[in-house]
Formats: sequence, C-alpha cells, structure tokens
Amino acid sequence: MLQFRGRIAGIIGLVAVVSLGACGGGGGSKSSAKNPLAGLTLPSLTTTTGSTGTTVGANEPRGSATGKIRIANLFAPNGQPGPALDFYDTPHPAASDNPLISNLGYGQVSQYVAPRASDPGGSSNLYIFPAGSKTNGTPFIGMQSGSNISNAGWNSGQQFTIVMGTNSQGMSGQPNPTFQDILESAPGPDEAPIWVKPETGKGVVGVNLEGFPPDAGPNPSLRIDGTCPSNIDPQTNKPAAGSGEPAVLGSGTGNANFVLASGSHTFEVPLSPGAGQALTAAQCKSTKASASGSVQVPDGQRVIVFIYGPSRKDLRIASTGVG
Repeated sequence: MLQFRGRIAGIIGLVAVVSLGACGGGGGSKSSAKNPLAGLTLPSLTTTTGSTGTTVGANEPRGSATGKIRIANLFAPNGQPGPALDFYDTPHPAASDNPLISNLGYGQVSQYVAPRASDPGGSSNLYIFPAGSKTNGTPFIGMQSGSNISNAGWNSGQQFTIVMGTNSQGMSGQPNPTFQDILESAPGPDEAPIWVKPETGKGVVGVNLEGFPPDAGPNPSLRIDGTCPSNIDPQTNKPAAGSGEPAVLGSGTGNANFVLASGSHTFEVPLSPGAGQALTAAQCKSTKASASGSVQVPDGQRVIVFIYGPSRKDLRIASTGVG
C-alpha cells in the first residue's frame, strides 16, 4: 500500500495552477516545462518514452520503455518553492542524453514519461538532477544528484503520478523531498483499490496533501460547493468519516476520493484553529477559506486535486486529469 508521507529518494488564500511540463526522451530532443497558465487546466496526456538510440553506452538502460510515470513538483524547503529539476532514466547520463522531464519547476506537473528499464524485462526508474546538470553525486536538496526517486522502480503496465512533498529535516540535516506514489493503473491482486469507480454522469476526484506544508500548524479541511462532505472509502464505497462528517484528508493511499457530478465545482480549504485540531462540520462550513479554486470534473473520468503551498499563508489548489 502507498504511504501518506512518501519514500525519500536516495536514502531513505491564493489560487495557483499546477502548470504542465513538456518532456523530452533520453537521447531525444529536449523540451522544457511550460510557463504557468491562467486558470486550472487538465494536462496533455501524451507519453514520452526513453530513447534506446543506436549505441548503448555502459551507463545506458538496456531495457525497453517501462511504466507510465509523471511527477508533480511540490517540494518547498524552508517555506520557499524548491528549485527546477531534471529527470533522466539513468543515474549517469551521457553527453548526448536529454532529460525525459526537463526544468520541472515548483507547482508544475510533467507529462507522462516511460523510462527505459535497466535491463530487458526489469523495472525502470527516474533519477533526479538540478535543472541543466548531468553531474552525479553532487550534494543537492538534502540528497545527491543522480539519486533514484523510487526504491522499487516501475514495471510494465504500471501508471503512477509521483508527488514530491517536503521532509523538513532529512538524514542529512537539511530538508529533502519525499516521493509519494499515486497508483492510477489497476491495483495488483493483493492490493486494495484506491479509486472509487466513476459513475455515469459523475467523475471521481482524488484530493492529495503531499505538498501541504510539513511543519506543525492548523490542519486543512475541504469544502466543495459550500458543503463539507465526507470522502468515499474505495473499499466500501461508503463515507470514510461517516455521513454528515467532514472529509478525512491525508489518507494512506495518497488520495481522499470524492464522487461529484460532471462539470465545474468550487473547492475551498478552511484551516483548523491550531495544530492537531480538526474542524467540526459546522466549523468547516463557516470558516473562511485559506485557498479556493474551480475544478472541472469530466464525466466518467478521474481528477487529482492538489492542496499545497510553501506555507499555510500561501496555500494553493490545482487539478490535473488522469490519463
């Protein structure tokens, strides 16, 4: 099962948009993340694959493109947006390699990419670098450049959104990113479902908190179209918190599921009075929102909504469709 505060690679009221990062294949043509757009938008769902090229060097992956992966960069150390990042499918990119995901800035979501597996039939991975750098082993955001972002890697047929959050003090003594997996493909035979099935005329929204500020402080609740509904448990298809109670956010799967009619919905985030506290249904409905935004829910589709920000005074809401 997925963990709320994700794996640590290598060791281990403002409305804003998660704008979309274009991606180039390893050994292919390079492209950069797009500039922030006005309004909340759904992404282009094309998939960029790693390039095997005609010559495979000592450090180049030898397997085929494996998995369908994208990254949401919500890493904000010390209450400030983190740096722009590049991701390769090798920890030692050659001079001719271009990143699969290029110049991914804070508050941006990449397109889906398909990294090459290390060996035929094996799993794939992505390796993190400062934007514009290919140097492995340089101290960088509380870890080292060229570190893998998944302990297990990805196999054929798997699809994930990887959400980068913030660990305020890692083993290095500095803030470093966390990486939380949101499974978008069908779960394995021994895995519980993490998505409610969409119904005709409705869509499913998964609300993710991995990018919420990690320091102690007021906790978020969720108000949708002026009400504070409970989220739906995908294993029971019933309200997780009980009928009439506010949503349980920050669940272990990475998403709190809501089933909504297709169309536009207003999402708001009221905060509790203090750390470790929760809002009652009445308080959730009446408390002033610290962030708000409009989310478009397509018929029969899934949408991820991110509640994130460098600090609780700068909370943001953004959404992206699941391809």
